[in-house]
Amino acid sequence: MIEILKGLSFIRMKGLGVVGYNIFADMYGCDSSILNDVEYLRAVMEGAAKKGNMRIVRTVFNRYTPQGISGIVVVKESHLAIHTWPEHSFASVDIFICGCNSRPYESLNYIIEKLKPIKVHTDSIERGRLLRHEYR
Repeated sequence: MIEILKGLSFIRMKGLGVVGYNIFADMYGCDSSILNDVEYLRAVMEGAAKKGNMRIVRTVFNRYTPQGISGIVVVKESHLAIHTWPEHSFASVDIFICGCNSRPYESLNYIIEKLKPIKVHTDSIERGRLLRHEYR
């Protein structure tokens, strides 16, 4: 059984106070040929990791038939992921980071620059708030 934690305050450590930070971006109106080019997207996502001061551990990309790509760049600080739907000119991007030395919004801006969407919707959440009580 999972214990639901309600109303517990969290600690701010090094200005973060959470285990990680997750940015979500929905990109509309992208060039469909770009969204179906696995090597281009791999280069974009690896470049985004480097722009964001992240250290790449492993990169895995898969091209689907008849179209679409999913890819993840695992970094020491967590990961960057992309999923594309060329038939809808749409890409979904997640950037999850841990620690305080990464620059995730520089990574995001780099991806936007390379995918050239007409419209971008972003959101972000803190992940794993550090609680005063430790649960094991």
